[in-house]
Amino acid sequence: MSKRALHDAARARTLLADYTCEVRGPKQAQEHRCTLSLLSKGGRPEHTATGEWCPRRAKAEESAAAACLLTLDSSSTGPTRPPKPSRTAAAAPYEEGRKPNPRRLLYLLNNADRDEVCRLHRQWRDRFSPTHLSCAWTVLGRSLASEPAAARTRWIEQRREALDALGAATLASFGASYGHRELANTLAGLAKVYGGGHGAPSHRQEARRLLSAAAPVAARLAGSMSPQEVASL
Repeated sequence: MSKRALHDAARARTLLADYTCEVRGPKQAQEHRCTLSLLSKGGRPEHTATGEWCPRRAKAEESAAAACLLTLDSSSTGPTRPPKPSRTAAAAPYEEGRKPNPRRLLYLLNNADRDEVCRLHRQWRDRFSPTHLSCAWTVLGRSLASEPAAARTRWIEQRREALDALGAATLASFGASYGHRELANTLAGLAKVYGGGHGAPSHRQEARRLLSAAAPVAARLAGSMSPQEVASL
């Protein structure tokens, strides 16, 4: 095994090679034995191997290189390059105060629970587009649809202020900026949140107000909707 092969392998593992050599015997018949240490970039030893006694130093170095390569190949705990951070981890600082871009905000909404949806809208309401509003109603509807009636009513009453704010933002966005898909998803989510007469009377009144405001928008967009989207109206 050549020294070149060793150094190529070491470089692939972000290691540095360091030789030490022992000499024995009389000058006319000296033998050499090399010990090779592979060091991390910080200087910490990672792998060490000693070769055989050889009459020439070059051969002793190659013997140590071969032994160290065997150790390197068989090691399952050797240093590796740190994994790239996931997209979720890379974007996490946005949750701590930086304004999220539209794509990131949509990701946060899609992966939020119903309380987190309310928090996201309270914190970033100025960045909510019709797409984000429809996503918020979809997540809320999906979350509440499986809750018992009493639990749904209690949650709606506890989040009255947050739902009123979300409803007001939705009402203000109805019109030219609302597309047929966003409208269909919003109405489907509203039906699940307020369906069956859950919540305080004022909330039911808010639901009727939103649905009434959506009616002319739905009439304008109905021609471009798919059968599934029309069915959700």
